[in-house]
Amino acid sequence: MAGLLTSCNLAASLTGGSTTHTYTPNYEYRGEVHTMRVTFEVNDDVVTGLTIEPGAISPLEQAHQTALAANMRPFILEKKIDEIDIPETSGEEERLRKIFRGVIEVLQAEG
Repeated sequence: MAGLLTSCNLAASLTGGSTTHTYTPNYEYRGEVHTMRVTFEVNDDVVTGLTIEPGAISPLEQAHQTALAANMRPFILEKKIDEIDIPETSGEEERLRKIFRGVIEVLQAEG
């Protein structure tokens, strides 16, 4: 992963309850640098919302990012942060899952 920008709603985090965590991983693929914005809504250490906004340069990579968003929901939603596990797969999806796993590791470390 080339880079990862993060943000967290610290006020909510300090008072308990709901928090929002946003990450913007950058990665290189086929000679282009792509990005996506990943936002988790967390309530009492349980992920209650997941949004992945495609930010890829190419339409094909945007489609892969959109598919990733749909495919990750069952592994993320209503799971405790420290229990999230993204299984490995193959091909294009595994490439993006690896990037997404990096985001999950940061979320778990902050958790």
